[in-house]
Amino acid sequence: MPTARLLALFLVLAAPAAARPAAPAHGDLIVFASNRSPARLDHVFTAAVGRPARLRSLAVGTDAAYSPDRRQIAFVRGNGLNQDGTEIALVDADGSGLRTIFRQPADEQRIAGWAPLQWSPDGSRVAFFVYGPTIGVLDVRTGRVAWITGAQRPSWSPDGRRLAFEGSESYPYQLETAAADGSDRRPLGPPTYRITPPVWSPRGVWLVFGAEYANSGFDLYRIRPDGSGLRRLAHDSASEELPSWSPDGTRIAYFRSDTERSPARYTLRTIGLDGRGARDLAVLPLPPFRLSPPAWTRDGRRIAIANGGLRIVDARHGGARLLRPGARASAFTSGPQWSLDGRRLLFSAHMGHKDYDLYLVRPDGTGLRRLTTDPAEDRAPAWSPDGTRIALVRRSSGGGGIVVIRADGRLVARVTHDRSDSAPTWSPDGRRLAFVRRSAIWTVRPDGRDERFLAAVPFAPRRISWSPSGSAIAYSDGNEIQLVDVATGFTKQVATGVGGGLEPTWSPDGSHLVFTSYRDARYFRDPQAWGLFQSSAAGGPAAKLVTGYLFWPSVAPDSTQIATQGEGSISVVDLRTSTVTQIIGYSGSPVDGYAREPAWRP
Repeated sequence: MPTARLLALFLVLAAPAAARPAAPAHGDLIVFASNRSPARLDHVFTAAVGRPARLRSLAVGTDAAYSPDRRQIAFVRGNGLNQDGTEIALVDADGSGLRTIFRQPADEQRIAGWAPLQWSPDGSRVAFFVYGPTIGVLDVRTGRVAWITGAQRPSWSPDGRRLAFEGSESYPYQLETAAADGSDRRPLGPPTYRITPPVWSPRGVWLVFGAEYANSGFDLYRIRPDGSGLRRLAHDSASEELPSWSPDGTRIAYFRSDTERSPARYTLRTIGLDGRGARDLAVLPLPPFRLSPPAWTRDGRRIAIANGGLRIVDARHGGARLLRPGARASAFTSGPQWSLDGRRLLFSAHMGHKDYDLYLVRPDGTGLRRLTTDPAEDRAPAWSPDGTRIALVRRSSGGGGIVVIRADGRLVARVTHDRSDSAPTWSPDGRRLAFVRRSAIWTVRPDGRDERFLAAVPFAPRRISWSPSGSAIAYSDGNEIQLVDVATGFTKQVATGVGGGLEPTWSPDGSHLVFTSYRDARYFRDPQAWGLFQSSAAGGPAAKLVTGYLFWPSVAPDSTQIATQGEGSISVVDLRTSTVTQIIGYSGSPVDGYAREPAWRP
């Protein structure tokens, strides 16, 4: 078992795709479960909300929830582990004192997964449900269970006297409440075709839930516990689900799925109690499938969500930060880079079956010069702002990392020593380098000192680009362009209005982003749909600059030309005439083989 726990921790750091958070403890600690282990076993983890996140494996299990005093964690174990049934277990918050408090025999319905346990406000009971469905209310001290049949997904009232739940004894379904012992069962509102778990407001005045009533879509509603005051809070073509109250009861966070868009859009949104003041806080990379509701910190400033990983959202300003200190992945970056004066291009190419090396060339294809002859593979060159140094990725059979060389090719420093490191980019003052390590963005001094974790990303991006102002780093998540705030590590999406954004770079003045994209996903394979696009760095409709399979753009210092990588070739786009000139290709040039990664020399 110890080996399995260590491996599971390692793989959760790599890709916590099925994380489910419970409420943070005083805003700095989250407990969650993740199933990224060699045997697909769920583990219970705590995560300290810092950069980098500190994860600790506590036990094998799932659907974890803190007790109200944060001293204990209840969780389910046995789903998929063995044939002995399912259990509810407790563990102290420091990982000690593991014990079973309830066992559901193997010949009876299993305790439901994907539904975090619900502690009563006084910490004396835990509500859960088993497939069937039936809700169980477990006395933590005695182990006795009160059952509520035909019910699932319970939620405690703030005073601990009643439970709200989805009544599912017959179709259509019914929102209901009952006393904690199962008595005094009351229906609320009309029957519904679909319903999401109801949630009590902090003072117990309202219940909010998602439902699909007759002749309506799947929308967000509120209702009083006595059944009065039913009101639809959000209504449009999107679906609203899994709501959660802010601690002061003034706002509701929920997931919004707009599948009518192309591509589909999934967001975390907050809204006021009266249905007004809707605000999107974060665009999510995956649909909110099998998730817990958003988890607010006690001060209402942050929200934890699980969507392709564990994310922390700024509840006031928006933006999501993925708590993943790195995932094992390797990615080669590519693309041309201009010198600052626009007179030279820096790129990488391999000579037949030999390794990649760095070259300099003029925009017209003349003056080709080989910079590196190291037996290792040199890739992803990036000019320093003053044009005297080049950061690059150097890999060999014995290892790899990021190195800095002079403009004449001589080695200056070995900056990092991790073979997974890629995509170096300089800060505008030349004092730091940002790079990708597995699935996270890090920064470091050019001499290799003072490595700092900045932000986790969904996977290792092929390219990152530091803004001229120094405030943000742009990258593509494989579909949309994202900006990482260098000061906070929070990430925001740049809305461009096209089918996707790849390999972004900044205009010299920092006002625009240039990237590769295509207009419509239906024409993904049509070369005429592809091209280089430009959008305001603040977001807005993107303009197509030139058509074709052109990748890894690098804007010349005077903004009149763009160097770009084709299929093994280097081309220059003249924005004044919209012409594309290939200067390095498969044949007819001194470089025999694939050419890539051009960059202008300062």
